[in-house]
Amino acid sequence: MSTPEYHQHEEFQNRSRKLAEMKALGIDPYPPKYLATRKAAELTAEMEGQEVGHSEDASQGNKLHACISGRIVLFRAMG
Repeated sequence: MSTPEYHQHEEFQNRSRKLAEMKALGIDPYPPKYLATRKAAELTAEMEGQEVGHSEDASQGNKLHACISGRIVLFRAMG
């Protein structure tokens, strides 16, 4: 069986390398569960009318941190 073509792509190789690094550190990259800190509806109500933050705000601890699950249907920060 031949190797699929996408295995040749740089992005796939980067992701595979990062996955291997996480496993080497003993981190399960796909944990079976996590503890949600809020419900999506609660978070939506709390954040209603607030501006979208930036990564700099998050790295400085200036924004709310929450763990939720689900799918992002549509998010456009620009346009």
